Amino acid sequence: MTTDLEKELNDFKLAHYENADFDSLTYKIVHLYNKFEKLKDKKKQSRLVLDLYTLYLQAVEILFINSHALSVKVDRFPSALFIDSFKLRNFITDNFTKTTQCSSWFFKSIFSIIKDKNDPQEKYILYANLIKEVAGDYSDNFDLLNAYKHGYRVTAKHDKTTLSISVCQVPVLLTNLSKTRFAYSNLN
Repeated sequence: MTTDLEKELNDFKLAHYENADFDSLTYKIVHLYNKFEKLKDKKKQSRLVLDLYTLYLQAVEILFINSHALSVKVDRFPSALFIDSFKLRNFITDNFTKTTQCSSWFFKSIFSIIKDKNDPQEKYILYANLIKEVAGDYSDNFDLLNAYKHGYRVTAKHDKTTLSISVCQVPVLLTNLSKTRFAYSNLN
């Protein structure tokens, strides 16, 4: 690779992160959560639960897409931003969910930014557990996010059931994390 090309790729990488609007998803999530908290009608809450959860999954996906892009050499950076969903899921599984210690390169990047002199080992453990949990959420709800992104009708019911996802009334995922039920079916 020529030095001109390498400089151009580094400039592209820098411009990508300088111009990325990661805060917009955070704002949307916080806004929806605040709206959800104010609602008393279960039907209206159900609509917001789905929007809130899929926005969370999209934010997680963006985090891991950018983590993947940072993990490759600069000449592969542009194409790494366009990783397909299944390769991304494998990347997350290999680097965050399967391992007992989360990917060291990821946390070296994070902890070079976070300058905290108060017990860095405790912070590392906290963030490692958090990122592993987030990776699990993405992996566990991969089909829901893909269905939502690819035009399936997704509905949510917020009541005294456990969190479940179903296609044509056949459950495909069931967890006991919430009292919410998701279902999706093809629009065609």
